[in-house]
Amino acid sequence: MNLGTITLPGLAAFQTVLNSAISLILAIAGLLFFFYLLFSGIRYLTAGGDEKATAAAQKSITTAILGLIIVIATYFIVGFIGNLLGYDFLQPFIPGL
Repeated sequence: MNLGTITLPGLAAFQTVLNSAISLILAIAGLLFFFYLLFSGIRYLTAGGDEKATAAAQKSITTAILGLIIVIATYFIVGFIGNLLGYDFLQPFIPGL
């Protein structure tokens, strides 16, 4: 006895939104890094020899670079774990679509 398949409306749209959200989050992280690094570089250039201002700007530059490294490392770690488990967390697939 075949009762057919049940399809939930909007499930494909949810998958598309989820995939787009992951890409959007990565793009926002990249833009935040760029602008934070740019702002920190301007602070460094306009420090005018003040050691406190120069140190604060250098700390901001270091923080920006560490933030980018964390985002990139997280991306690769999630991809690696997905490969180990056999599921691509970076491009989620909802079965039955």
